[in-house]
Amino acid sequence: MSMKTIRYPTIGTLRPSHRILCQAHVMSSILSSTTESCITSVGKTNAGNAKHLIVLVNGLWGRAKHWKTVENELQRVLDSSSTVVHASKVNQLFQTYAGIDVCGSALADEVKQVAQQDRYDKISFVGHSMGGLIARNAIGKLYHADDEELILGHLEPCHFVTLATPHVGFVPTYEDVPLVHWIRGTVPSALGEVVLDRGVPWLTSIMMGESGKQFFLRDGDVPILYSMALDPYISALKRFKTRTCYGNRSGDHLVGWCNSSLRSREEIEYIQQDIGREMNTACTGVVREDPLHYAWAHPEATSSHSPSSDTSCAMHELQNRARENLKSVGWRRIDVCFKDSRLWFLSHQHIMVQRSAINMIGMETAKHIARQIHLYENTI
Repeated sequence: MSMKTIRYPTIGTLRPSHRILCQAHVMSSILSSTTESCITSVGKTNAGNAKHLIVLVNGLWGRAKHWKTVENELQRVLDSSSTVVHASKVNQLFQTYAGIDVCGSALADEVKQVAQQDRYDKISFVGHSMGGLIARNAIGKLYHADDEELILGHLEPCHFVTLATPHVGFVPTYEDVPLVHWIRGTVPSALGEVVLDRGVPWLTSIMMGESGKQFFLRDGDVPILYSMALDPYISALKRFKTRTCYGNRSGDHLVGWCNSSLRSREEIEYIQQDIGREMNTACTGVVREDPLHYAWAHPEATSSHSPSSDTSCAMHELQNRARENLKSVGWRRIDVCFKDSRLWFLSHQHIMVQRSAINMIGMETAKHIARQIHLYENTI
């Protein structure tokens, strides 16, 4: 079946009561050895028996080939006779400027077409950066309220994983965009205010089109990133058996730790005080992770949460409400650090090993992602 052509527009946090029980989950079983024969696309021979579709979604300026290392690790660890890893072919490069909603629609259409090509009964998503937002948007469009457990009427939602994703968008602060905050500190105070509060959002909307506006919550009275913290998107997220977010502790100048890990500044400060001694150890990968069961039974998750749709408040408040709404479904946080890498300032790319030539320091993180999905599959 030929893929549908997508037309794009022109380019235009932990409270003391939730103290971490352990810093890392001890593996209780040895991962089984699986075949090295990889499935690189849906059309391979062994796809005929596959039932679990894992969709990899790239972010801004990304391409499907940037997933090659993560894709290979997933194929190496998971059962290739029952799993297909599909790196999304839509929303490549400048197409990501079209907006999160447009890209989400394109991804939803692609998933529908891929799901029709074989007997899939389960689906999972792994999204990097903006790709996590695109995936969240897509599942909201694939969600059917009448089907309590399924999307697309027949696919069981399994695992939803994000890597360095700006879940609540950007209000120009250090917690959100470390690079923008650094720029403000290098220029006079008055000018810094203008650059930070007006210039950067305006410039990103010029350079990145609709996506730039949406990142900085400047796309209307009800920003799409706030809408995506309401139904049907929240209900779609709840359908997944596990939800996991990976965030960079440092070195990610594009997406702050608070944002990617769905924590408040106070929660981040508490974690820093509690396990600050780790910062003096070698950091080239995962440095802290919630217990495994947090992925499906996090203490922050609430079943009776009723998110507010009132948008008559400042952007900071909208952002905080969106964060709380998203936290209500429960997430397992996994913190990554590459401060001992020579190219530590490329942490945003290291976390997914975007290019093997310069981001291979993230290989252990790629392996970790694959192991976690394997553990989820064998635990719940």
